[in-house]
Parts: sequence; C-alpha cells; structure tokens
Amino acid sequence: VRIDAGAMIDASSGGWMQGNGRIKTSNGLPVGTGGNITVISNGFGATLHNSATIAQSYPGRVYLDGTVRSYGFTRGGALSIATPAIQIGGDAILTLRTVSSINAEGTSNLTPVDPASVLRLSPGFFAGGGFSQYALYSYQNLTVAAGTDLELHGVNLIPNLQAVSAPSGSDVADVATARALPSYQPSAPVNLVLSAIDAFNGNLNVQRGAAINADPQATISLHARRQLTVDGTINAPAGTINLDLTGVPGPWVPIG
Repeated sequence: VRIDAGAMIDASSGGWMQGNGRIKTSNGLPVGTGGNITVISNGFGATLHNSATIAQSYPGRVYLDGTVRSYGFTRGGALSIATPAIQIGGDAILTLRTVSSINAEGTSNLTPVDPASVLRLSPGFFAGGGFSQYALYSYQNLTVAAGTDLELHGVNLIPNLQAVSAPSGSDVADVATARALPSYQPSAPVNLVLSAIDAFNGNLNVQRGAAINADPQATISLHARRQLTVDGTINAPAGTINLDLTGVPGPWVPIG
C-alpha cells in the first residue's frame, strides 16, 4: 500500500453554519468531528496463521511518504495503520531479527529484518495530522527508538471571521485554522495504541530514554503477543495506561 510523496488523504471535518448566521456548537465548541483513516497491508494475516513451528511471512507493507490528516472542530479522527514492522523515531532503521522457525528442540532460528520492510515514523508525524487517536499495528516488531520524544497533544479547527460569510462547500482550510485550544477549554486528548500482533515476532519495545507524553485523560495502550519491553517513560496525567501481553509460552514484560 503506497501513499507517495505529494499525495494526500484528508478526512477533516466540515462545519455547520445555521440559518441564523451562527455556527452550530456543542459544549462550547463548533460541531464537526474528523473522519477515520485506515491503511492496512497483508489483511491482518497474523490473525489467520496457526502454525506452531514456522513464522508467518508478510510480503506487503505500507509506504507512507505522503500526507494523511483528519482535523476537526470538535476533535480529529482516528488513524489506523497495519504493516509488518514499525519504528518510531531514531536516526536510522535499527538492526532487528525475527524468528523464522522453531526446530524440534524448541530452538528459535533467527533471520535479519529487511530494513525496507520497516515503516519509520518521525515524532513530528504525530503532530501534523490532527488525529485524536493513532492505532499502529505491527505484525512483527514495533519499536519506539531510544531517546525519542513522542508528544501527543490535541488541536482543533478554530473558525475565523471569513467563516461567517463563507458559502456552503467552502474549503475548511480557508475558514479555519488548526491550533490548540486555551487551557480553560482544552482540546480532546490524543490516544495511542501500539500493538505487535504476531505470536512468533510480536515484540514491542519502548527503548531506554524514549518518552511518550500525552495530555490529561489520554489513554495509552501497549500490546504485544510475544514480548513487551518498556524501558522509557509514559506520561498521561489522570489518564489510562494499558500494558497487555498475550501470546506463546515464555513471554515477559520487563519495565525499566
């Protein structure tokens, strides 16, 4: 699945100008929620693989060189991505290995991960789309690289003066700007789901020095089928942090 440079998928919301010349609001905010975008390679093949000795292969991947966004007046939409391997942050693709098979003695045979199969997302990716949730599913390895500062903060579309006189069908970008709301009326939090779903190679690693910082009441969920390592920090004041490990015998959850 390719979204090439220069391409854009925009699921941002519209707004509602009422007949009385006032923008429709709810709880003090203009109504309008961004739509959801889902980009999947391999059709969630990990959920259909039943072999206990041979790892599943995933020939497809997601290429995300273009732009995906979903801003909203009330809140943004949700972005879901499923691809073989994901790395957040880092200056280069990390060297990783996966289990290709398990022999009769129970020993794992390891093979290097092809760097070309890894979807690498910069921390800035999470600041420019307007989404209120990011759900990233890796069939194999999902890594938040050492030293990465992942900031998850909500923004809203704010109507400008031109919105009052704009005709139906106007481009939202011409009548609104995206920015954080004032502290007395904060934006909806940005939630994050990181999931490594393969039973052989579903490894999720938040490396040393990495930080995930979210707004109050956000939900951060980390899930792995084989191994879950949290050696960094996760901050979600008054929010929820879920750590979930389910898979083959012998998994472990080290927390630094």
